Order: sequence, then C-alpha cells, then structure tokens
Amino acid sequence: MTGMEAIFRNKRVDTSRLIPFGFVRSRGKYAYSTHVSGGRYEMTITITPAGGVTVHLIDGHTKEPHSLHKAPEGTGEDDLELIREYEGVLSRIAEACFDHEIFRSEIAKRLIQHVRDTYRDELQFLWAKFPYNAVFRRQDNGKWYAALLVVKANKIGLGGDDEIEIIDFRVKPEYLSNIIDGDSYFPGYHMNKKHWVTARLNGSVTAEELCSRIDESYEIAARP
Repeated sequence: MTGMEAIFRNKRVDTSRLIPFGFVRSRGKYAYSTHVSGGRYEMTITITPAGGVTVHLIDGHTKEPHSLHKAPEGTGEDDLELIREYEGVLSRIAEACFDHEIFRSEIAKRLIQHVRDTYRDELQFLWAKFPYNAVFRRQDNGKWYAALLVVKANKIGLGGDDEIEIIDFRVKPEYLSNIIDGDSYFPGYHMNKKHWVTARLNGSVTAEELCSRIDESYEIAARP
C-alpha cells in the first residue's frame, strides 16, 4: 500500500468542502495546486466526485514529471523530505475534505441506519489500536448487542487474507447449532462463542435477516 493509498483508505470525499479548501472545479473534477520542496515542485491534486485521487509533481526547473519512490532504501534525503511534504499535503486534504468511512458495503450501511432509526444508537469505536472494530451497545445497561468489524477472511476460517466486513451479534445458545454453517454464519469472532455469532456482510445473508438478528440480540442484551 502506497502512502497515498494509506492516507485515503476508508475515506469518503465531501465535495462541498473541496472549493472552500482551495480546489477549483473544471470538467466535473476538482483540482488543487501548491508548491513543495521550497517551491521547486508544483504539486497538483485532482479529485473526482466519486473520491478518486490522482497527484502530479512537476519539476519547476526541468518542467518534467517527478516520480516519488516510496521505499526509503536508496532514497536520498532530499527525496525523503519531499515525500514528507507530499504526504503532509495529502493528509491535510484528507482531514479537511474527507469523512472517515470504515464500513463501505451497502449492507453495512443499511444495518447502521437500521440501528440508528430503531434504537437511536451510533457505532462506538472503543479501541485506538483497532480502528476497524466498533460496537453498538444498549443505552440503559451499556451491554453490547452487535459489533461491526473489518477482518481478514482467514480470521473467521475462510481462505485467503482479503479484508472483509463482518457483524457479530448475540443469539440464544440453544440456536447456535442451527445457525452456524461455515459459509455465511460462523462462531462469534473475538466473542464468547456460546453466545455470539458472526455473519459475513457479502450479501449471502440479506439485510432484512440481519436486521432481525440485531433486534433479537438487542432484546437478549437487556437481560441480566
């Protein structure tokens, strides 16, 4: 993953904030130019309405494009400083013009909205070390009733190390064996496997079914 990819990972552009930042709209895209490395290079960032980001560096002396080498090995101190400035500009744009969006699938968004509409609860990100883990918990007793996470597929027993979105929710222990199938439903990831189940958010389980599971989990969490 390049520095630029890491900076804009799980970010959603808010185009209404681009022009106040200094972007200019042209032909359906937004462009912003600045100078780095003491004015030697002109850096132009172009952002599409969908959030695609491209960057061009032009050497003011030679008028030629400049390619940044991301790996420090073999990179001179001047280029390292240029990389720091380059990534600093991108980080400021990401902070000012983008919103953090961990869960990007449509089904995850529907579940978040269901909880918001039904229980007036918002996702709570409790762990700085695990920024892709968040929970819903009841307002009356503080108990968790669902958790949304981004994990590698092999963490729940699937093949490969692609990142996938999952949800954990509570179930009655007597129903566990009827739910877990190793394809769509799995033993609760990072939870008590006697009381929690994990589901993939890949469409193999409908949003309607998962909303119902969340509602059941919410009721279970009300109990002592």
